[in-house]
Amino acid sequence: MNKKNILVVCTSNKDRSPAIVEYFNINYKKTPFNFFSAGVNKYFCTKYNRHYLTIDDLRKSDWIVCAEEIHKTVIMRDFALEYKRERGFKLELKNFLVLNCGEYVREGSGANDDYLLKAEHRIIETIEDLA
Repeated sequence: MNKKNILVVCTSNKDRSPAIVEYFNINYKKTPFNFFSAGVNKYFCTKYNRHYLTIDDLRKSDWIVCAEEIHKTVIMRDFALEYKRERGFKLELKNFLVLNCGEYVREGSGANDDYLLKAEHRIIETIEDLA
């Protein structure tokens, strides 16, 4: 069985998307999904030495999970033309999920648990049909 690739995107790939990927990799090991993450802001990804989104990330993803609507907007603005040129179809046809789960607090806070549980619910609810 081929695993489906779920790309999780936030601004700098420093807090939200890595936390979601880690959570799913720990709690959903035996699922047909492979989670990985990237950031959409090149400046912050470089500053924090984090992975900046590439066309290869989009190419290998079956679903793109964005922390906020702005992340989808940036992807569409910065990558849609290149993706269309390369793949012959529009990036809009990719499966997108925008979480909008609120704030993620870096320093050990119960708010993080709430954020991750909301994200888990939204992601599972959306991608169950892929399994």
